[in-house]
Amino acid sequence: MQKFLFVLTVSLICLVPQILCLKVFGAGLVPNFVLIAVIFLNLYRGMNYSLGAAFLGGFFLDSFSGSILGVNVLTFVLCVFLTGTLKMYIYQPGVAESRVLIVFVIVLVNGFLQYFINLIAGVDLPFGEALGRAILPEVILTTFFANVTFERLKDCALKLFA
Repeated sequence: MQKFLFVLTVSLICLVPQILCLKVFGAGLVPNFVLIAVIFLNLYRGMNYSLGAAFLGGFFLDSFSGSILGVNVLTFVLCVFLTGTLKMYIYQPGVAESRVLIVFVIVLVNGFLQYFINLIAGVDLPFGEALGRAILPEVILTTFFANVTFERLKDCALKLFA
């Protein structure tokens, strides 16, 4: 029960600033805090925690967005498995650059996955426009905020599990 509450709390804590940024700045300038939380939980707590966060966070994002239900859940779950693979080869505990590199790769892959799933579902959006207006701004902003968000989530996790 404590595990579920922790994952739910982290998902909701990261969902709030993401929705606020969406309302204030619009769709193009939103860092993906929920995906940062999913990656954080995978790196620090393991795959079980991050799968729960991917499902809950993806479901909440799908609920608040007007797009196809389940796209965020599917892409976040796929990103959990990719993070687990990258964790074996790239991640070095205590090295911020390795965390930021993993976040960069995962957010980039997530953007392309969402684009291709929407393309398969019939959403007609030119690739150049999707890359310039959605994928690259999200990758840049999420990578920029990754280290600070990781430190805050780490502080919360240490206080909760100490």
